[in-house]
Amino acid sequence: MSVPAYKRSESTMEFISYARDLLKFTVHMCSKIPKKYTFYGVIHTYKYAQAVLDNLIKANNLDLKTYYQKRTELLDDALGTLACLSNHLELIKSYIKLEDKYWNKWATLIGITERLIKGVKNKDKQRLGI
Repeated sequence: MSVPAYKRSESTMEFISYARDLLKFTVHMCSKIPKKYTFYGVIHTYKYAQAVLDNLIKANNLDLKTYYQKRTELLDDALGTLACLSNHLELIKSYIKLEDKYWNKWATLIGITERLIKGVKNKDKQRLGI
C-alpha cells in the first residue's frame, strides 16, 4: 500500500542527497564567481542545478506503478539538465578562473548524480519487470 499524501515526508534517497549536495556546492561556488559574470554564468548555473533537484524530488514523489511514464520523463529531464549543466560549466570555465579542485568537485558531483539517476531508472524497470 502507498503512504497517504499527508504522511509523506521528504526522501533521504541517495540520488536526491547528491543532487542536493550539487545544488549546495553550486550556490557556494556561484558566490565566488565575480559579479560581472552574474548574468551569463551564475544565473544559468544555479538554475540548472536547481532544476535537477526539482525534477528528482517530483519524480520521487510519484507512485512507480501508477505514474511510471511521468516518473521516467522527470528522471530523463534531470539527466538532460545535468548534461546541460556540465556543458555550461565547460563553456564558462575559460572565462571564470577558479582552482582546478573546484571544477573537479563539480564534475564529480555531476557524475555521481548521473550514475545514481541511471541506477534508479534501471531499478524501476526491474521492479515493473520491463
